[in-house]
Amino acid sequence: AILPLYEDLKTTRMSEAQIRIALLQALHSALGVGEFQAEVEAIRTECRDRKTYDSANFAANFTNNRSLFDFDKYTKGTTSVRLSEDGKKELAQLVKELQ
Repeated sequence: AILPLYEDLKTTRMSEAQIRIALLQALHSALGVGEFQAEVEAIRTECRDRKTYDSANFAANFTNNRSLFDFDKYTKGTTSVRLSEDGKKELAQLVKELQ
């Protein structure tokens, strides 16, 4: 089992924390099954656990950062998010920052 060793997402902005959680969960998935994707419910749950969940802006945060994901717009029926090439680059920067 691969477990995250980070505690601090190094941001105080809820929207940025949400995206960072999505990126890190996609990394966790890639290490386990080879796909850079994350389940929306798992992201939502971790956001709640970390007290960074903003239900009014959850979907908008993904749409505003759509270049990081393989979709044009986040919709209510979206169950998982997959990283785009830009998302993978952003993930690499995040991993460096969290070291």
